[in-house]
Amino acid sequence: MNQLNIWQFNVFKYTCDELEGIIYKMFERRGFLESLKINKNRFKEYLKAVRANYFDNPYHNYHHATEVTQFIYKLDHDHFLEDKMNIEMRFCLMLAALNHDIAHPGKSASYQKILLTELYQRFGSNATLEKYHTEVALSLLNDPAFDILQGLEKAPLEKFIRQIILSTDMKQHDEILDHLKKGKIKGPIKYGILAMKCADLGQLIRGKEVSEKWSMLLHKEQYLEKEDEIKKNGGGSITEKDFFLEKIESQENFIKRYAYPLYVELDHTFPKLPSLRNEIYKPF
Repeated sequence: MNQLNIWQFNVFKYTCDELEGIIYKMFERRGFLESLKINKNRFKEYLKAVRANYFDNPYHNYHHATEVTQFIYKLDHDHFLEDKMNIEMRFCLMLAALNHDIAHPGKSASYQKILLTELYQRFGSNATLEKYHTEVALSLLNDPAFDILQGLEKAPLEKFIRQIILSTDMKQHDEILDHLKKGKIKGPIKYGILAMKCADLGQLIRGKEVSEKWSMLLHKEQYLEKEDEIKKNGGGSITEKDFFLEKIESQENFIKRYAYPLYVELDHTFPKLPSLRNEIYKPF
């Protein structure tokens, strides 16, 4: 469990069964269950339900959800969030991290739009998947079998969770980062969104082994999506090797445009935090 308290946390060392217990320990260690009077058995059942709603995708899976949650846990464990938001919001920030990709179909929003899927028809082209994740997450939170927000003021907390999950839409990345820099996003939601967006790209600061494995898994998921899209459109084919080479070349641009500026803002916002931008693994 001491591995939880390091930025180089390697989620691949654990099975899903082990991760379920680790996630419970994260919430317990931060004192959320005791302070907020959350029934521990119900919370365990809730965590089982969350896990059951993560699918066996190469990248958007339960391991990714756990890694993102651990990033938020580490920030909170090191006392960077306690004076930024109350305990209810800190609890819900970790819940949002755990649920941010729940029920992910393993196919991107672009895929949903091109093939006019049911998800696209339900949620439209703006934050298609993030709206879906939010719907599933809030549905579980309000399930009478769990109701882990019982006794808390639900409306503002659910709004907070919704805003956090929706902020992970990469199409809104530039606008959100610009608003963060200019102070247009204020209060607890500012710190929650910044922390969540950095956590969602946290695989980049976990070291060479972890970062490279996540990169290959993401490319694998994208390749399977492209292959399926081509088949459904009656097209030809693309080799996995050619697809991987193309994606690897684009990784440098992604880090420079999205990840690095985001972590620079994290440094500015939490000046006492070790400079995580210097930990970004650059395979180029």
